[in-house]
Amino acid sequence: MSRAQRFGLHGELWVADKLETLGYNVKHLSDFFDDYDLLIDGQLPVEVKISHRVSRTVRPVYSRPTYWFNLENLSKSIGDFLVVLICKDPYDGLYPFVCPSWLFMGRSTVSITSHPYKYRGMYADYLDNWEMVDKLIGIRRRLCQSLQFPLFPIGPTRPDVDIKRLETI
Repeated sequence: MSRAQRFGLHGELWVADKLETLGYNVKHLSDFFDDYDLLIDGQLPVEVKISHRVSRTVRPVYSRPTYWFNLENLSKSIGDFLVVLICKDPYDGLYPFVCPSWLFMGRSTVSITSHPYKYRGMYADYLDNWEMVDKLIGIRRRLCQSLQFPLFPIGPTRPDVDIKRLETI
């Protein structure tokens, strides 16, 4: 497992733990090459992206914190699902933006251009917006009932991950 995969898995485990404390049944999908990372209540797929802070130079002596997310693999995915963008600050604070997938249609990258609490851009309303999970589950239920399709095929789950080993990231 590469360093980037361990860092991404750290974000996935954090989101899974947060969703379980909110009362959802969360499953890890089996492979790093799956379209999604998590599955909520067997119905709602979740893609988790996590980013470190980088300094972006605005003027010669002034830089601004920026969080970059690569979303190229989302353009291949079809349907409504949940995207969680996690900004990790230098003090290990995690700030999740819980968004619907349609916000990222046609985008290959997204950036949060300041500290998440000071950010006032397009995704500001989605900071810690865990209510989006229930909204998207409701949308998927209504859509799938009217079309008579299964909500989401459930594949094999990821074997238990050694969380103690990941805490050294």
